[in-house]
Parts: sequence; structure tokens; C-alpha cells
Amino acid sequence: MSATRVGTRAVSFRWHGRGGYGAKTAAILLAEAIIDTGGYAQAAPEFGPERRGAPVQAFTRIADHRIAQRGPVTAPDVIAVLDPGLLDAPGTMDGVTTDAILFVNAPENARATIAARVPCRLVLIDASSAARSALGRDLPNVPMLAAVVGYLDLLPQDEFVGWLEKRLGKEFRPEVVAGNLAAATTVLAALAGQPNPTPLRTTDGTAAPPRRQGREGLRWQDAAAGPYMPGGTSRQFETGDWRQQRPRLDLSTCVHCMLCWLYCPDSSIIAKDGRIAEIDLTYCKGCGICAEVCPPRAHSIVMVPEAS
Repeated sequence: MSATRVGTRAVSFRWHGRGGYGAKTAAILLAEAIIDTGGYAQAAPEFGPERRGAPVQAFTRIADHRIAQRGPVTAPDVIAVLDPGLLDAPGTMDGVTTDAILFVNAPENARATIAARVPCRLVLIDASSAARSALGRDLPNVPMLAAVVGYLDLLPQDEFVGWLEKRLGKEFRPEVVAGNLAAATTVLAALAGQPNPTPLRTTDGTAAPPRRQGREGLRWQDAAAGPYMPGGTSRQFETGDWRQQRPRLDLSTCVHCMLCWLYCPDSSIIAKDGRIAEIDLTYCKGCGICAEVCPPRAHSIVMVPEAS
């Protein structure tokens, strides 16, 4: 990675996604790509005991020099949001200024709606459609990573795709690698012709953008005590609004094997008298486990887009 691609200070990225969307993986892959091509980088996730569908975030910093700073990114230069439903979630827009660049996994026809809600420059890329077409499932992390790398010109596209193929090949089957590469190249092709912003191409001969004043220097001793939740309140936390897909149950083919009821992490499968009765969408996060364990001969549960 050349100095002309980053400049005199570390560039910070914050990734917002949901459990199972691969935000952590995207953050780490970006760091590995930069390191493997001669730069410096660090990456770390921030989440607790969340399950699939829960909001998570991860951080990446890249530079052409050693990075001394550690900890969360509170004043990001780049924000990547893998689920547009998180734009209004607490924390997503924290520390974001008009200089920042926001990547959102959404189709172009959502631009007007999203632009009215964010304070910074906006890049829309339909990573979910690219993933569904290439992989058969909504796993937008690699196409979102490709969008960030390609739009910001962090690496030459051919070099990035070659690196990605080699890197994914260390862990995944050839068909999975091919699907992710197809999704990534679809996104890179869609970016062709879009203008490239200047902030991330500051050279050593040009003054780098000043460090933004966020909460980077806040000590834990300076933070006010936060609220606590008394016991027995989890029913008030309706996690159904995390969904991008939902299960559709066909009781006419259900064999009532109870596997979905057993494996559902949120007790959203309602059974009565030893038989499956319905799915409680109030708490269902759309993780798809019920559809995975449903016997193929019955195929009584299928996942469909939330909007359908």
C-alpha cells in the first residue's frame, strides 16, 4: 500500500452489522489485505453475548506507518453499514462528521430517503442483492468490503480480487470462494464511473485532515455511570425489528418433529399439545435456524424477505 493512498495519519473505519452478517470478518479482511500488500493495519470487533441478528460493530485502522492508537473508533473517517435498518440505531452515527464517507447496503432508489437521515457523504451499494445472486443467501460482508476498497481505491481492483481469492481459499470450499468473488466483482463493476473522493488520498506532501475531536481521549473514570436493567424485562426487548427475512410456516406439510421448536434461540416457535402451532414474529430475529433444521421431506419452513 503506497503512502499516496492513505497519507500521514491512520484512517479509521467503523463497521455496523448484525450477528451473522460478517461485519467482524469484513473489518479483519480489510486489515489483512492492507498488511499483506505492505501497509499497516489493525482490526477488532466490539460485541458481547449477542446472537444472530443482534447489532454488532467492528473497527479497522489503516496507515502507511505503525499505528500506536488502540481501542474503539469513535470518530470514523469511513462507516460501513451492512443493514440499513441500523442507521437509526443508537451509536451508528456517533462521532460522524460531514467529512466522513458512509457506505450503506441499500439500492440506489433508497438514496433520497437515506440521505435525509445522515450528515455525511453517502455511497449506496446493493451488497445484499449481489450476495443473494452469487451465494444464494444474504451475506453482504464481502461485497461491502469490495465496495469500500474499490470506491476508496485502497488497492488496485485486480490486486484486491486476487488477494481475496487466495485468502478465502485458505478457509472455504471452492464454490464458496467463487460465490464471494462473483459478489465482489459485481459490486466493483457497479462502482465503475462513480467519482472517487479525495480525503483518503492525501499525500505526505499535503496536510492530512486534522484529527477529529471525538471521544478518543475519554478515560473510563470520566464516563458517567450508565443505566441498568432490572430482572424480568427481556420481554420488553422486542427483537423482531432486527429482521431482514422471516420464516414462513406451512402447517399443511409440517410433520411436527419439533426440531424448530428445540433449536430456536428465541423461543419464537409456539407449540401446543406437542404440535407446532405458529411462529411468534415479535421476537423472531430471522436467523433461519428453523428453516435449516426443518426436514427436507416436509420443507414446512422457508425464509422469505421481510417485505414480502
